[in-house]
Amino acid sequence: MDVSDLNTPGFDPNPPSAERVAELIGTLNERGYWSTPLTTTSNPYIGQAPPR
Repeated sequence: MDVSDLNTPGFDPNPPSAERVAELIGTLNERGYWSTPLTTTSNPYIGQAPPR
């Protein structure tokens, strides 16, 4: 545990149960992650840079 971990909202120093871990793993998509909608793009791709 790092000090910065204590600043995470909802931080719980107690590890989850094996049942909870299995439940969370069971909710992963077929590619092995939880997808979430992209709500902002801070640096959108606008194409190739000019030659200069």
